Amino acid sequence: MKLINFIFAAGLPQMIKSGVLENVRQIGIEMHTGSTVVHLGTVQRFIGPLIQEFQRLHNDLGFRLVAYNPNNCVGKNLDPLKHYYNYFDLLFYKPEVKIY
Repeated sequence: MKLINFIFAAGLPQMIKSGVLENVRQIGIEMHTGSTVVHLGTVQRFIGPLIQEFQRLHNDLGFRLVAYNPNNCVGKNLDPLKHYYNYFDLLFYKPEVKIY
């Protein structure tokens, strides 16, 4: 089992394209989507392509999202309306048998 921890998921498209994730079974991604990292007005440009890469992880490589953990130390403080967690961890796991 290998665990890759991203501070920024910007390298994910290159990792998927290169095939380096073929032998990886588990990926941990730390997301920072608060206004200090993703400026207002650019959220959709940042999140949209990232969601597409998560779909590629799922559809092309067989990874499944198995855990979502918000960072409770930061909480919802970075969201102006206090509705969303801006810092959270995602855990993707690829079973040995591809599940469709």
